[in-house]
Amino acid sequence: MDLIPFTTANLAEFLEMSRDMYDSPAVAHPVSRDIFIATFRACLAGNQNIEGRMICENGENIGYLLLAHSFSTEIGAPIIMIEELYLIPEARGRHIGRAILETLSRYYQNRAGALKLECTPENKPAMRLYESLGFQPLPYTAMVWELPTT
Repeated sequence: MDLIPFTTANLAEFLEMSRDMYDSPAVAHPVSRDIFIATFRACLAGNQNIEGRMICENGENIGYLLLAHSFSTEIGAPIIMIEELYLIPEARGRHIGRAILETLSRYYQNRAGALKLECTPENKPAMRLYESLGFQPLPYTAMVWELPTT
């Protein structure tokens, strides 16, 4: 399994996978195609806060990964937010998600203070995976205030 940085050639496949993810119980609300495209473009532009990678196995794209880089004042260190980890249905249940998260843990050890993610309670297989790796629920309610764009 390889994590390959996005290229322009990945846009159509990324959009298809993103649409599938956002039509599932893994997310709490729909997101427009324009948002997917803006995210993809930010990854391609080398935005220091977001990176996108295709998950490849034997030369085939089987999913994608979006990571956001931030800083946590509660930890006093950089953190890596796993924004999205998507695998096509045929790749699920084969411990690929676990392998990716373990790879991220090793890579970011001594570079970041924590890996962080969000998960809907309905996504029980993902919740079990995250808890088995040591992710702990936080006693917070996630809130967002989307600001208008000009």
